[in-house]
Amino acid sequence: MDDEVERSWTVNSAKRRAQRRQQNRGKRQISSRTLMFICLILLQLVVLVCVAVILWRVQDAAAVTGQTEGQTWCKDQPCQNNGVCVEATDGRYCVCKGGWEGDSCETDVNECKTAECHHLAICENTAGSYSCQCDEGYQGDGLESCTDLDECLSSPCHEFADCVNLSGNYTCTCRPGYTGDGLGSCQGQTFCQGVTCQHDGVCSEIPNSYQCNCTAGWEGEHCELDIDECQTFPCHEFADCINLPGNYSCACKPGYTGDGVSVCKVQLCGSQENGWAVGQDVTEGGWSGGAQASVTNECNQPDSFPFPTPLCSFPYPGQAISNVSSHLGYYSWHFKRGYDSTGQGTPYTAPLTATAGRTDGAYSASGDSFFASFWFKAANSSGDGSRIAVVAGNPAGTERASNYLEVYSLPEGITVRTAESAPDYDFCAQYRNCSWSAEYHNIVTGLDLQTWHHVEMNLTAMPVDYMDQWQYRVDGTYTYTGGAYFQTARYDNNWDYVYVNRLKFQPRHANFDASFQGFFFDDIHYGVFDFNFPEVIEEYCVSFEE
Repeated sequence: MDDEVERSWTVNSAKRRAQRRQQNRGKRQISSRTLMFICLILLQLVVLVCVAVILWRVQDAAAVTGQTEGQTWCKDQPCQNNGVCVEATDGRYCVCKGGWEGDSCETDVNECKTAECHHLAICENTAGSYSCQCDEGYQGDGLESCTDLDECLSSPCHEFADCVNLSGNYTCTCRPGYTGDGLGSCQGQTFCQGVTCQHDGVCSEIPNSYQCNCTAGWEGEHCELDIDECQTFPCHEFADCINLPGNYSCACKPGYTGDGVSVCKVQLCGSQENGWAVGQDVTEGGWSGGAQASVTNECNQPDSFPFPTPLCSFPYPGQAISNVSSHLGYYSWHFKRGYDSTGQGTPYTAPLTATAGRTDGAYSASGDSFFASFWFKAANSSGDGSRIAVVAGNPAGTERASNYLEVYSLPEGITVRTAESAPDYDFCAQYRNCSWSAEYHNIVTGLDLQTWHHVEMNLTAMPVDYMDQWQYRVDGTYTYTGGAYFQTARYDNNWDYVYVNRLKFQPRHANFDASFQGFFFDDIHYGVFDFNFPEVIEEYCVSFEE
């Protein structure tokens, strides 16, 4: 029990001490608030006393002034330039606005004495104020900045003068060749005086100099130089350009006719056959299969041409007008392969009315001579073994009339050769038993497989059996004189003499074999004439052009 009483007492004592501490804190808080409130009351009383004293002094001054002057000092608004009048016990005073001073604000303050404008600006005093103006030639606010003004941007100078901007300024200077102030006048000098422009050129004034305006065909400072117009290739591709003083001329190349500028057509002779088209069969023109209208087995080839061939769309033809290669002009005739008949059925050129051959005794040819010319090129540049004979044909279109010439494409080059009666024509004339015995004679071998070549051959019929002569020339260089091989057998067998009036093309390589690509032929020309009268009796030519 005593322990419980002791613990109760201890607890109660602690509670009483806590209550006393809480009461002491409350009293201190009340004392602080009271002290703050008393200070505020005292401050307000001080302010009220001060205001009352000020009001009393103002009222007292008003009373004294009214008693001494009988009126207010500011009644007549004595302060000028918007100054404010303030009355006092001993009178009034003016509160001046910025820029004014004096008893009544009547005196302007010169701010430029103290103002700090930019070093490239001028201070200008104004009534009650001032301004900073940048010097002439400069622009800016005058206070912080004054930068150079580029007067040249406004083009102040004469049109023939140059403007140069300077720091704060600019200059105008007339250009060379002109005189004046550069602003309002710049008069040009007369440079053309004493100048001669040659070849009808006209002198004109230009800034600081003169200029000769030359007529067509001339150039240079004084039009003294001839222009070589041929350097610009003004002529047709088949024409030659000839430069002339102040001019030029275009002349179609040999074998062509036209104005030389826009037209140069192949013209081998006056009776040239034209009107050909690419892909056309040669027999669709004036040619034929000899005694028959078309070539035998024409449309049975295994390979095509690189263009349409309307006559033989499939199977394909062995020959056609081509634009793949040409000698003169744009087209040629591509003869690949075909029927190898010694008679009709192979391509025969257009026949002439006139014939060539013997004219002595009972012989009745129109002329004793025949000429033929043609160009050819291998279709395969590797030399594929193609062989085509180009021989004189008879008027009936049924046989080879007189000579035998062959073009032969080999890997080592092209051979041009003839077949001649063996052992020779004198022997055959004496013994009359040579018949078809023949030997090849090479006119030339190893010709370039990629270029065009020219063959010329001429028949001269002799008034003696077996002695007709054929003269050959290849590329104007390689020549040979042979005989009329096919006439020998006729003499031996007492067959009729055969006249010449056309050409016959006879393939000698295998037909229907695409490995043989044949030859391109172009610019074929032949005719009949008499040896003693070189004028042509009749001729034919073809370049396979439109």
